[in-house]
Amino acid sequence: MEAREEAWRRLHDPTTPAADLAEIARAHPEFADAIARHPNCYPELRTWAAQLAGELTAQRDVSRQARAPRPWLVLAVVGGVVATLGGAAAIAAVLSTSGAGTPVSEGGATPDAPVATGSPSASAQGERRLDGPPVYIGDELGTFLPDASELSEFIPAAAAGQLTSELKVVGETEGASALPANCNPWMLPDEGAVVGSRSLNWNDQGYTRDSVTVRQFPTPGLADAWFADFADHTDECARFEFGQIGYSTTPHELEVVARSGGGVLVASLDASTADGARTVVVGHDGNVVLTIDAEGTLADGDAQRLADLVAARIDRARAALTEEIGYR
Repeated sequence: MEAREEAWRRLHDPTTPAADLAEIARAHPEFADAIARHPNCYPELRTWAAQLAGELTAQRDVSRQARAPRPWLVLAVVGGVVATLGGAAAIAAVLSTSGAGTPVSEGGATPDAPVATGSPSASAQGERRLDGPPVYIGDELGTFLPDASELSEFIPAAAAGQLTSELKVVGETEGASALPANCNPWMLPDEGAVVGSRSLNWNDQGYTRDSVTVRQFPTPGLADAWFADFADHTDECARFEFGQIGYSTTPHELEVVARSGGGVLVASLDASTADGARTVVVGHDGNVVLTIDAEGTLADGDAQRLADLVAARIDRARAALTEEIGYR
């Protein structure tokens, strides 16, 4: 069985053959949507994937409703970790590796397809482990979004936020860039590798301004590199210029005002124009990067509290998704 993150990477490789897609489907049925969109997915596997995607969505809904205490518990001790699931949540958290159907490809191959019922079973590679997902997909991203009520303590306008899954791609920039170039992400972050997004926006002014956004990358490595574009250049971007280099630029000052662990930083970005100062938060986990871009600066002490809030939200999201996704 492939590692989950490697399987996810291969689903974004157009050369992955149909037989390999079926193997990924058997090991990772939660990737049904991505499997169905792959150019080498054959009709029978695509039909199966569409059906399973609907079943898994229904199971997740049942799982979320079943988080209240139940009169009985299922305890699983796997790799030294105790997982406690109740009622329908226990059913939704387990996936079988046995094949219930054999969709036939146009080339005559007959790879097994997985089903979303049964109980955890051993594979040829050994017992499955409950170790959490190294990649997050689709609606799982929304689990990382802080609630509008949480954010409104620091950013009052966020109380009116609206949820969206729209990707915010960069269009014509009229030649604008930063000097030094390493500071570009603070002004125009490159969305080239982003494959999914969930956002909470509180106005429509600007590219990613006044929003909290969770971006999904194909692999954790790409997300880590995107996060590093911010975190690794804070010193050299303490003062930088942005605009049409050689013609007209605006000086900016960047100051990191808080950090929480190694995965969250809060910065103040101040332009010497009427645009004024902005607060930018960047957080990272697995294959996702969370950003907050808000007008104004934070009061003393609030920056650290916001950094800790974002870090705690990321930790809760990881724990909740580990429980919900269950055995892999």
